[in-house]
Amino acid sequence: MNKETADRLRYMDYGSARWKIVYKLINRDRNRELLEEVPHIPFMDLAIIFQYIACQKEDKVELLPVYNEHIKLWDVTVENLYRDADKNTHLLIPYMARDIGEHVYVVLEETGMKKSPPEEFWETDTDTEQAYTLTTENRINGAACMLYPDLIRRFSDCLGENLFILPLSVNELMILPYENSDEGEARSLIREVNDTENTPDEILSYSLYYYDREEYRLFIY
Repeated sequence: MNKETADRLRYMDYGSARWKIVYKLINRDRNRELLEEVPHIPFMDLAIIFQYIACQKEDKVELLPVYNEHIKLWDVTVENLYRDADKNTHLLIPYMARDIGEHVYVVLEETGMKKSPPEEFWETDTDTEQAYTLTTENRINGAACMLYPDLIRRFSDCLGENLFILPLSVNELMILPYENSDEGEARSLIREVNDTENTPDEILSYSLYYYDREEYRLFIY
């Protein structure tokens, strides 16, 4: 029995499966039928759903959705799923952030923002200043980084500002320091990306999100 087969068999055993439960953000209104079949938690105009990592090799990952029938079989609640996913996701699917203007990766540390040299993949021409993209290392389900423990707070603390968060897709976010950002341009960018670049399944939201660093709160602006 190979490892992939073993992982799939353990999918039916929550004692083993719990270590590979992760979360994903999707739009609530656009996925009403799916949400009738899967355990979920409302989050602003979105929904947190859950997946099981069936296979993970280098930059490839196979994710299986968790359905209502699974939590009945496992005899667990959606709260159990969230607690495990909140522990697992940021470790199993690490975030990746980059400074768009400087073409460098950034790592958020308690002492500030550490920048590392770019890779050729990221070399693109842009005039954007103080804008950051936030996704995952495998560029899958990157919008879930909004949920990663303390990640948005650390971003805000490193920049010393409140934040605009643009949902570019289910796989990627854009972070803008609030004080130097134009709300209208931010909303236009969200619309443009959703209308011209994303497939229907990739659209996360047309909303603009705001993080208030004094209240430690994220909400629709």
